Amino acid sequence: SFHWENKKIIELPTENFFGGWIEDNNSVAKSNVFKNDMIYFLVPVYNENSNLELLIKNLKGLLPDREKFYVFSDDGSSDGSVEYIKKFFPSEENFIVLGDGSNHGPGYAFNKGFEWILEHSRNTNDITVTIEADNTSDLNILPNMITISEMGFNLVLASVYAQGGGFDKTS
Repeated sequence: SFHWENKKIIELPTENFFGGWIEDNNSVAKSNVFKNDMIYFLVPVYNENSNLELLIKNLKGLLPDREKFYVFSDDGSSDGSVEYIKKFFPSEENFIVLGDGSNHGPGYAFNKGFEWILEHSRNTNDITVTIEADNTSDLNILPNMITISEMGFNLVLASVYAQGGGFDKTS
């Protein structure tokens, strides 16, 4: 188990989401927000080679004024996903690919990523964003979720199943 006291987690929903839910563990918004806190993107990966180019392009374009670090947790991909990720970060030091080459399941991949972030996080104001590698998350809502997190909320969760949530433009 992890000790997440004062850590911030944001989980993005699948595409076409509207609505949301917020949990406040502090009940009082913080008055001083530091824009230079790290945003960690935790991305579990399993055979996502065909999705990675668009995902990485979209992630790099998000929140241009913020410091970001990308944690890809590979779960034994056999399609060259790990090499493909490294291709998009040739000289950058703001990413890591975790994994031992074995398939353990998505929970294991998430756990390894969370463990790494806990060990390397600089302070309690850093934010962790979890996102699927298959491009089904609606990245357009992330800036609003970050703003909500910076109001003092430790967990910001967007879910189609939460009160006010749902799908839009689906058949």
